[in-house]
Amino acid sequence: MRRALSAAPHEPVFSINSRLMADAPAPTPQKKKSKWPFLLGGVAALLVAGWLFVSSGFFLRTFVLPKAGEALGGELQAGEAGWSPLSSVRLAKLRFVPSGQTEPLFTAAELNVEHDLFAIIGGTIQLSKVSLAKPVIRLAKGADGKANYDAVIAQLNAPTGDTSAGPAQVNIANITVSEADFSMTTTTADGQAETLAVQLPELTIDRLANGQPAQVKLTTALQSTAPSGQTIGATGEFSGTIQLGADLVPGQTTAGLQLAFANGTGSFEQLNGSQLTAGIEAALPDVQMLTLKIQRGDAVLADTTLTGRFDPATLDSDLNIAAAFQDGEWS
Repeated sequence: MRRALSAAPHEPVFSINSRLMADAPAPTPQKKKSKWPFLLGGVAALLVAGWLFVSSGFFLRTFVLPKAGEALGGELQAGEAGWSPLSSVRLAKLRFVPSGQTEPLFTAAELNVEHDLFAIIGGTIQLSKVSLAKPVIRLAKGADGKANYDAVIAQLNAPTGDTSAGPAQVNIANITVSEADFSMTTTTADGQAETLAVQLPELTIDRLANGQPAQVKLTTALQSTAPSGQTIGATGEFSGTIQLGADLVPGQTTAGLQLAFANGTGSFEQLNGSQLTAGIEAALPDVQMLTLKIQRGDAVLADTTLTGRFDPATLDSDLNIAAAFQDGEWS
């Protein structure tokens, strides 16, 4: 008997294990890149660029100096400028021309300032060092009474608008001026000119601050020319201590001056070879003592003492004067 054949079920060629499918991890979605690093980097780049611009000499010459010149009543320029806003300023080839003038009133070879920006922001002008090299000041007053510094005086005397503000707070450790050259030329009504020239090889001021004593020292050379052509020259030294008030107004002052005269012509010739010694103790308007002595060698040509009161604002005075000369005394 023929055996019946039964058809076996077909097995699939490929089979997938359902358990493996269940255990397989789902694909991780791709994360979007954060924009914050780019934004922070852009802000940092802008800050750096802004700082470099603000601390550049271009910014100082283009924005800061014009404002300073305007505050002084003229135009202030510098051939070279560099600064660190936090700590220092350097200006070279300075030039200041008052409004309405064509010739500079002030020039200087170089100015260096070391400052504390955070103290200044806090309201105190705090400078550790100020040095000015080769400043030149040329003052001139015409026969009509007009002067090349009128615009500066008018600007400095202009009302500030805030009358309730207290005195400026200043703390300057040291000021040095070297090789200074000043001159004042006055033209009289008849067209003649009188010139006083002063050269300061060195001027130093230690501690200029509210309520503190300031120490001042200088060496000087003077040259005066009268309208008649007579001249006199002198060299000497000055040193003094000036007590400043809380409002920076000078108080008690003790100072001394020594000058040696030379190159006198005309009526000034008799001063050649003589020396002037002066001393002052005063708290204006009170003058405790002002002494002036002129001598040549051991011979005293004049010896003068003044005491009393003198008001520099009004020029009112009430002084007691005692003087002794070679040919007699006067008081």
